[in-house]
Amino acid sequence: TLALEHHADRVDYEWIEALGWEQRPDQNNVTGTGKEWWYHWKAEELKRVNPSALVPTLIPVSHETGESDESKVVVESLVTIDFVDQIS
Repeated sequence: TLALEHHADRVDYEWIEALGWEQRPDQNNVTGTGKEWWYHWKAEELKRVNPSALVPTLIPVSHETGESDESKVVVESLVTIDFVDQIS
């Protein structure tokens, strides 16, 4: 995110929330109290393009078609920074 914000005047991007927490009833009595439980979720788009489902994950968009190119996903932290620096 820092690299994208640093180059925001030259690199268009869309932020998609890919990780989060949601509170659901504790149907399996995980807490032992029967009260709500917090569950971690990962976005389907993230899991589809990055088998590890880790962030950061960048999905380039074709300048010609405007379509995302999921065959060129960038997933390693330092590589994503280098990638954003190079395309800016």
